[in-house]
Amino acid sequence: DGSITSPNKQDWGKIQFRDGSSGSVSHATVRFGGSSNAALIAATSASPALHDLILSDAPYGLEQAGTASSVINNVNIANTTYTPVRYSISADPTDTNITFTNVGLRAIGIIPETVGVDSVLRIRSMGGFDGISYYLAGRVIVAEGAHFRIEPGVVTKVSTGGYGYDLIIQGSLQSVGTPDSLIVFTGIYDDSRGNPGDTADDGANSPAASQWGHIKFEPTSIDEDCRLELCEFAYGGYGYGSEAPAVVWCNSAAATIINNNFETNNIGVWTDGNSNPLIQDNTFFNQTSVCLATSVLANPQYVGNSFNQNGIHAVGLINETLSADATLETISMAGLDPYPYYNLGTTNVGPGTTLTINPGVLIKARDNSDIINVNGTLIAVGTSENNIVMTGIKDDSNGGDSNVDGSSSSPAAGNWRGINFSESTNDADTQVAFCLLRFWGNDFRLDIDSCSPSILSNEFDLCTYGIRMSNDSSPNIFNNHFQVLTWFPIQKSILSTPNFLANTLSNVNYPAIAITCESIGQDMTCLLYTSPSPRDC
Repeated sequence: DGSITSPNKQDWGKIQFRDGSSGSVSHATVRFGGSSNAALIAATSASPALHDLILSDAPYGLEQAGTASSVINNVNIANTTYTPVRYSISADPTDTNITFTNVGLRAIGIIPETVGVDSVLRIRSMGGFDGISYYLAGRVIVAEGAHFRIEPGVVTKVSTGGYGYDLIIQGSLQSVGTPDSLIVFTGIYDDSRGNPGDTADDGANSPAASQWGHIKFEPTSIDEDCRLELCEFAYGGYGYGSEAPAVVWCNSAAATIINNNFETNNIGVWTDGNSNPLIQDNTFFNQTSVCLATSVLANPQYVGNSFNQNGIHAVGLINETLSADATLETISMAGLDPYPYYNLGTTNVGPGTTLTINPGVLIKARDNSDIINVNGTLIAVGTSENNIVMTGIKDDSNGGDSNVDGSSSSPAAGNWRGINFSESTNDADTQVAFCLLRFWGNDFRLDIDSCSPSILSNEFDLCTYGIRMSNDSSPNIFNNHFQVLTWFPIQKSILSTPNFLANTLSNVNYPAIAITCESIGQDMTCLLYTSPSPRDC
């Protein structure tokens, strides 16, 4: 047809060596193929010899999938849409003297897939770049029972897009670098890491947190064989739906995570389920949220980690509903004892479950949030020498400058809401005692609805309100001190019949019991509360 038509990438398919096949391609030019985003020459668990080739004008030049282990030599690749080659993590080709020009990404592509055999991601040189970067545009799953090892110095850049761009470990992962050859996981826009730095050869880019997903250790992962050491993690932590917004995620798993650098992720390490990982001597810089987040059901071991210029300097408590008993323990870290918690959502204590908060625990609340909803049992019992402290995130007098803003913000009454007790609360066992409760009362406070917990020997300080009771609540409110409150220490429904003993007030704007405005459809009695002292109600 003369010059009417021109050749294009993907005009035809590929040369495909299937599992068990053999052969070679040499002294050949292969062009304008790769339909359906394929490579011009692909081998799946086969190892043809490939040498002295010119490959051009396709999505990819070469592909080595499965357990392919071709000997590849003297190959020139040009004009690819994506990377010049792409390999499975389970493939192990011997590649020498591969050159490329005008490729979409100057890296080795990693095939997104589930891998069920032992695999190694090796340091490779290609196109004149020693230790050339890898590029992942999808999800790799290391299946149950399979082992995956990454060699020191490997840099993997992950495509932007967030969800589904990650590494899932159902077997094991050994990613152990050296002080001179860190293993790096970062985003494709990070031009400061890898070789070449500007992988897309498109000039300056703007990397940011949450541009890719995470490395996730699932419940079937082999704890003793999962280790992240001397690695760097940057620009990850995209969370979507039930996906954790952290760059490393332990889901009922216990990987060892030591001596790593976390820079500009959303969250560094997330632990949920019954995870029990060792998280030791890591450095966290410029995470946009907390550096560490955990379920109260998990028991991560935090040792010797350091934090600098992150969004929040506290351990995040994830939003969850408990289906089993849990204990929140004190943390000592980064020169703070206790090191604070920070609620990323609300801990819902489900019916039939118990949440125990140990003496000395410090929780700093997110603005306008509830820390705990109780539908089961809450045991938050400190001691007279070692109070449990619940306060706002802006309170620098407890746990330091946790919101990392210097003196730009100041705490105030009503910064956060409070704790809610529902009608299914286990009255007999639920106690809040020897707690310091500060800066709460926005819309809610310690809110008791149709139940009767014991509120004993607490200090309510710099709050909007103290305690509110609704419906037929009959809590024991003994030996509490209310000071510097904007409104009332107590608000109650006419139907509520609390038991008061030895409570004291100071600097309370309205030293009275507030009656809730409501419509009542039954007989009621407004009780008289008396005591030896007018303010000792």
